[in-house]
Amino acid sequence: MCEAQRVTDAHNAIPEFAIRKEAAEAVTVHERRIADLTRLKSEGGGFGLSEDAGTVIAERAKLERAVAERNRQQALYEVVAASLGQKLFWQDTGEPVKLDAFFGGSSHRHSA
Repeated sequence: MCEAQRVTDAHNAIPEFAIRKEAAEAVTVHERRIADLTRLKSEGGGFGLSEDAGTVIAERAKLERAVAERNRQQALYEVVAASLGQKLFWQDTGEPVKLDAFFGGSSHRHSA
């Protein structure tokens, strides 16, 4: 496989920003829903449900799936981008992402 084809294939494997953003927004939606369900009515608009209420448990399950999907999309993005030699930065700190652990001490992949 030629280098140009490898790069094209890798770029096609990177999840688009809109997909990663949608996954992150889904997490926020479920977190807010849980907050609304467990907030007391006296605190303004909550439902006052306990943590062991069926609705809260179901929403937590949805949250766990959304977090897993968000993490999967982000990990895929980071690994493919790293294989292309792109430098990645953490959104919250602006620090470079260190992917050495994923590549056995080297951020460069070698092919036979």
